[in-house]
Amino acid sequence: MKYRFKVEATVNNGNKIILGSYPSYTLARKRLNEAVEQNLYEAIRLIDLEKKRLY
Repeated sequence: MKYRFKVEATVNNGNKIILGSYPSYTLARKRLNEAVEQNLYEAIRLIDLEKKRLY
């Protein structure tokens, strides 16, 4: 099976990472959404930890 859709992300330092290659747009989009959701939760967690440290 040929993988036509590659999911890439660019991190803060400018490096690109490949999250995976997928045979369909739907699967690629699902993986991208999962990665974004995970990063949002991580960012929120770090903000909460920083708030607790400050107060």
